Amino acid sequence: MNSAPATRFSELVNEELRALMGRRGMTQQQLAEALGISQSRVSKMIFKNESSLSVSHLDMACHALKDDPSEVLRRAERALAAEHNLSRASFGLAAKHDTGVDADINDEDYF
Repeated sequence: MNSAPATRFSELVNEELRALMGRRGMTQQQLAEALGISQSRVSKMIFKNESSLSVSHLDMACHALKDDPSEVLRRAERALAAEHNLSRASFGLAAKHDTGVDADINDEDYF
């Protein structure tokens, strides 16, 4: 079964799963057995981000790792939002603010 490459959000979900595996002392082989797939497929999906994890596999992985899938997704979503906030902050305007009568830049242009 071919699956789409992992998106940045999928990569962050995988990071959460890898962190859980580390905290629980679970190997790729043990997770693969819990998911009913090969260790090499676990490696490709969760460690190499070569394909997206299905919702069913995410649910089974979270069950095996004793965590709630919605919490894993929520943590990944917060990480993605933090990345977006950092990238937006780096695009702030560096121009000098001119408040003169002929100024053509509005206050809304600055953040």
